[in-house]
Amino acid sequence: MKMLQGIYIPSKNININAGKYFIPASNTKILTSLFAIDSLGEDYNFKSIFTVREKTLYIKTLGNPLITEEDIDGMVKKIEVAVDTIVLDIRYLYPTPRPQGWCVDDIGMPYAPPVSEINYNFNRVEKLIHGKRVMLSVNDPVNYFINSLKDMLNGKNNRIRVRFSRTNFDGETFAERSLGEILKIMNKNSENIIAEMLLLHSGMVKGKTGLKASLDLMRKSLISRGLRSFRLYDGSGLSYYNLVTPMDLVRALEILSEIKIFVDSLPVGGKDGTLKNRLNSRVIAKTGTLNNVQNLSGYIDGDTFSIMLNGVIDQKEAKEFIDSFLSSSYHLI
Repeated sequence: MKMLQGIYIPSKNININAGKYFIPASNTKILTSLFAIDSLGEDYNFKSIFTVREKTLYIKTLGNPLITEEDIDGMVKKIEVAVDTIVLDIRYLYPTPRPQGWCVDDIGMPYAPPVSEINYNFNRVEKLIHGKRVMLSVNDPVNYFINSLKDMLNGKNNRIRVRFSRTNFDGETFAERSLGEILKIMNKNSENIIAEMLLLHSGMVKGKTGLKASLDLMRKSLISRGLRSFRLYDGSGLSYYNLVTPMDLVRALEILSEIKIFVDSLPVGGKDGTLKNRLNSRVIAKTGTLNNVQNLSGYIDGDTFSIMLNGVIDQKEAKEFIDSFLSSSYHLI
């Protein structure tokens, strides 16, 4: 095949270009997972809080990587007064809306929303266009959140003012998820916005804000774990500037193999996530797809592997190559 192949399966003594750089696509999320677990701890919980004083609703998002409509609905149901003012305390992550290397063709696509202080419903919305329902990313996630919140409060007050300010209060939690839950949302269906928020949140907890500072922390953390050959520009893998070797991915996977919340977050072959219609349950792995890129790295029968294909012309053919290689190596059929 004309594709550039990088394959590393230590247990089978298979090493094809394992030390060369490849574009990892969403295999980047493996490294983001390791950084987050090392930075936050396996038992970490994300939360956002609120309180109501007189007719003012105060909200602190606290860098939460995901707030859903259900979270807001639950909060609104607890509010017993007609709110006339919303005070939002959201400045925690200092994100870069579109990291270096993101493709301009991805603007507006549901898998590539701009990174924001708020991830509300994955920062995407369903629209009716020419009689067809399509999913699109929102241009202004914060405004999207505010408008949705106003709509839910609408029955209690039609005219609501909004202002942004740092606040100091001990409120009630309205959106809370464990790191394990967030990893599962991120890795099973390869949610890019979750990965970007998780990278920034991990940096914030370690005392650094913004993409550049968080990436620098991630780089140092991965090096301390024995990884050496990588260049990272985001946390999700949407950046075409990212580079990593199959050898480093396997190293990360070997470390993570002992961490249940990570292993449980990966797609299971033939069962769920991005592997629902591929392979079988002996394979637990993270997919990685961009134009001209097709990767799969994870575990098969407990063995760690990484298969990276760059220069892909036919995605279907590339997936079939990966699946066939694993099937023949491990007698999956």
